[in-house]
Amino acid sequence: EYIGKPDRSIYELKRNVIENSIYGVDRDAGAVDIAKLRFWLSLVVDEEDIKNIKPLPNLDYKIMQGNSLITSYENIDFDEIVANQPEIKQLGLFATASEKITDKLSEQIKKITNNYNETEKKEIKQKIENLILELVKTKFDEKSKTDGNKPKNFYDEQIRNFALNKEKREFFPWKLFFADVFNQGGFDIVIGNPPYIQLQKFKGELVQKLYKDAVYSVHDSNGDIYCLFYEKGIEILKQRGNLCFITSNKWMRAGYGEKLREFFVKNNPVQLVDFGGFGVFMMRQYFKMLPKELEDAAKIDGCGAFGIFFRTALPLAAPAVMTLAIFTFITTWNAFMWPLIVTTSDYMRTLPVGLAYLKSGYREIIMWGELSAYCVICCIPVIALFLLGRKYFINDIMSGGVKE
Repeated sequence: EYIGKPDRSIYELKRNVIENSIYGVDRDAGAVDIAKLRFWLSLVVDEEDIKNIKPLPNLDYKIMQGNSLITSYENIDFDEIVANQPEIKQLGLFATASEKITDKLSEQIKKITNNYNETEKKEIKQKIENLILELVKTKFDEKSKTDGNKPKNFYDEQIRNFALNKEKREFFPWKLFFADVFNQGGFDIVIGNPPYIQLQKFKGELVQKLYKDAVYSVHDSNGDIYCLFYEKGIEILKQRGNLCFITSNKWMRAGYGEKLREFFVKNNPVQLVDFGGFGVFMMRQYFKMLPKELEDAAKIDGCGAFGIFFRTALPLAAPAVMTLAIFTFITTWNAFMWPLIVTTSDYMRTLPVGLAYLKSGYREIIMWGELSAYCVICCIPVIALFLLGRKYFINDIMSGGVKE
C-alpha cells in the first residue's frame, strides 16, 4: 500500500509496518512493554507536527509474552488444534465448530488492533478470551475428569489468565494468536537474538521436560537452546522466507550441532550466510556515529545512496576499516584448530601449527633458539601491518567534519 508512493512520509510508512507487518514474542513481559514503547517513540521522532501523531495501534495481540519454543499447555497443543483443521474450510452450516471459532478469533484480533476506544477494547478482549476458552474447553473438560485432584474450574481460570496476559505464559500458541499470518503460509522474515544457554542448565526444571516433549528433531540434552530456535524459526517461516539470527556459529563444528546440521541438509536452505558478527556490528556502530549533516550535504551536492557511501562515509571510516582489517588478519594469522584439521602435510602447515609441533616434542630435542626465532617471524607480519596503518589511528577522525 505504501511501497512506491512518492509522497509517502516516513511516519506513515513506519505506522503501516508496525500495524500490519510486525509480530513479536518474548518470554520476558518487561521486554514486551519496552518493545511497544520503542515502537511509539520511533513514530514520534519522524513526525514534526505533533497534531498529526495518531495513537499507536493496539499491539496487545501483536507483541506478546510467551515461551516461543513451547506450543502446548498441560499436554494440550494449541497449535495442533488449529493445524488439524482442513486446509479448505467449509462455509456456513458445513463449517466445523473449531473453524468458526478460529475465524471469529482472527476477526476479533484484527478489530482490536485498530480500535482506540478503551471501553470497546475491553469488550473485544473479553470476546477473545471467551473464544479461546470455547476452543479448548472440550479438551480441558476431558482432562479435568482425569485430574480429580484439581478444582473443576482450574483450567478455565488458568487459560483466562493466559489469554489476557495476566499471568506469565510458559507456552505460546503461534497459529492461534497469529492466525492471519499462517493463513498466508507463515512469516516472510523471522528475526531473533536467541539466548545461549546449555540445556543441561535446566536440569530438574519443568521447562527441560517441556523442551524434550516438544519433539524437536535438533534437540540434544548436551546441546544449546539456540539450536531449538533455529528449528522453530524454520517451522514458522514461509517457503523461501528469510531467517536472520544473531547467534553463535559453533553448531557448524560442535558435536551437539550434528542434529542441526542434518536438519539444514534435510530442509536445504537456498543460502546460508555467516556474517562474522564482530565486523558487522563494529562498522555499523561506526557509521551511526557519523553526523547526519554530512549525509544531507552530500544529497544537496547531488549524491545518491552509493555516492554518499563511497564518497563520504567510507573515506571517513578508514580508521575503522583498518582496525577491522588488523583484527581480522590477527585472528586468521593465529588460527590453529582449523588449519590443523584441514592440512594433511608438513608443507601445508601454517606457522602457529608448526610452532605447536616444535614445542610439543615433534623432535626429540626442543631447540629453544629456533623456537624463539620462529616466534619473532610470526610477529613480523602483524607488526608490519600495524606500522602501515598507524596513521589512521592518530589522525583526527572528524577532521573536515561539520560542527553541530
